[in-house]
Amino acid sequence: ESFFSGGPELQSVWLELAQNGGILNSKSCPEPSGPESCDLPVVHFDLNFPFSLHFLGQVEKQKDLFLDEMRQLQQDEDNLDEDGFLNRDEAKLQVQRFADIVDKNIPEVFQSPVLSKHMDHLIDDFCNLMSKDHGSRLTPVLRTKVLRWAITHKALISKPDSPQLTITDVVTCYWRNSELFSNELQLISSCVDVVKVDVHDLLATMMSSESEPTEAEQNDTSKPPDDVESSIVESEKEGLLAEGMEAAAELGDQDQQMLKEEDIS
Repeated sequence: ESFFSGGPELQSVWLELAQNGGILNSKSCPEPSGPESCDLPVVHFDLNFPFSLHFLGQVEKQKDLFLDEMRQLQQDEDNLDEDGFLNRDEAKLQVQRFADIVDKNIPEVFQSPVLSKHMDHLIDDFCNLMSKDHGSRLTPVLRTKVLRWAITHKALISKPDSPQLTITDVVTCYWRNSELFSNELQLISSCVDVVKVDVHDLLATMMSSESEPTEAEQNDTSKPPDDVESSIVESEKEGLLAEGMEAAAELGDQDQQMLKEEDIS
């Protein structure tokens, strides 16, 4: 449900933020170019969260601080994994610490119960804005979905326990992997034209192939693991295929024998 077309509760939040001079600053508007008119940017992102450009801009100002701390942590070899990157535990701790900084920079978001309940809108807006220069052949909705899927699979906090940690994990994940995400978006964008792939189907396939087993499935010891079961199915398929090939070969030999007999007669 949109803040701009939703019920009175959502619309009242938008109006409250609009009256905040720190968020909507009329002094930053362009100079009038005529009677009661201003030149405004033509770029339209179809954003969902009230003043997400402002809030995300406030978080973006802390990017250098985060990356500088990450480089400092990487100078200690005890913090590195076997590939020379910051190990997962240390990276998680950094994200958790940084959540406090994000909280202080956009307090309006987290002090409002309504806004905090709709963090998905802010995350979608972030993915929309960050993907605008990549994946040019994808629609805004599709490139937003692609980037959000990519971030989900690289994020460090599997179950954030607060809206502060939720948005911090998403944003810092993008900062750490922006080049990778850019390449993925460009690759999928190119595939759309080259092989006419349906991005919706592609995302659905990737999501289903990497879905985690449920707790019930994990506790069910009577059922063989997926990889064992799949290998059994594959073996059965291979066995049937082999039998089919043998049968086809026998039929072929019989046909050749019949042809020889006909030639002799």
